[in-house]
Amino acid sequence: MSSLDSESIVEGNRIFTEFKGAITEQYALQELILHYDPFYFAKSNSQMEIDFLIQVKGNVIPIEVKAEEN
Repeated sequence: MSSLDSESIVEGNRIFTEFKGAITEQYALQELILHYDPFYFAKSNSQMEIDFLIQVKGNVIPIEVKAEEN
């Protein structure tokens, strides 16, 4: 959707490096929307993070999106 050059993602550049967390979360959200009705979860001043919550067959599933290997 952003018409971001694929080389920027594969090889990296300053803009992609700075915003890759946000881009990664946006990609995950777009994929989740295809199959679920995700809830974006945020809590200020929290040490823990859950990016999305989805419900599958009565179960709530937390999803954390990472742009790096951690």
